[in-house]
Amino acid sequence: MTGPSAPERICLALPTNRACSPTLAAVAAEAAYAAGHFGVEVHLLVLDSCDEPTLAEHARVLAGLPAAPGVVTHHLDEHRQRVFLRRVTERSGRADAGRLLSLLLPDDVSYGACTDRVFLIAAALGCRSVHRRDSDSAYQTFEGAPVFPVHHEAAALGRPAAQVADLVSETVLDPALARRPVSMAGASFIGELSVDIGEMAELDAAVYHDVVSLWAPGHWSEESRRELVE
Repeated sequence: MTGPSAPERICLALPTNRACSPTLAAVAAEAAYAAGHFGVEVHLLVLDSCDEPTLAEHARVLAGLPAAPGVVTHHLDEHRQRVFLRRVTERSGRADAGRLLSLLLPDDVSYGACTDRVFLIAAALGCRSVHRRDSDSAYQTFEGAPVFPVHHEAAALGRPAAQVADLVSETVLDPALARRPVSMAGASFIGELSVDIGEMAELDAAVYHDVVSLWAPGHWSEESRRELVE
């Protein structure tokens, strides 16, 4: 006889380079919710690029969180990330493994690089999906309880698009794509602009317009796109 199959694994990831103890606790609550609601094993992955005092405070917060069945926490500083990435790049067999390592873990802050690291580590952990959160964001609430994005993400990812279409209020799904699995789920932020978009607006209004216009549905008029941007 064989035992029950292991639960599927998902990765709830929080890269950070700033103090964010309240966010750590909030994301940990989302991880516990996902494990309890979907029966998955949630790997809470914190990629921490903070200074030593902040890193130590984050470690204290994570260690003090209540144990949650089905949640496994990984708190990796840049040294531990570098050790993992060096092994990965060396095993890749590429002649430029050193350059690849420097691109994955650059000296300067890089949203793209930290997202690449998240996906590599999640794959190594055997996770079927990645759910990224930002350290400067917070959860909306409904009737006094936090609204966790993973509720909709985990319910949609991997399922045929036609099945997920019934779960939303509006859809422009091409029937030819109805059988394809959902590979990405996202939502809109409410509140202050994220730091990268805000800086873009300050530096170049035209570039800001072009980027934010991409958020609009394809059938929107130019006037509607302009209203979205403004």
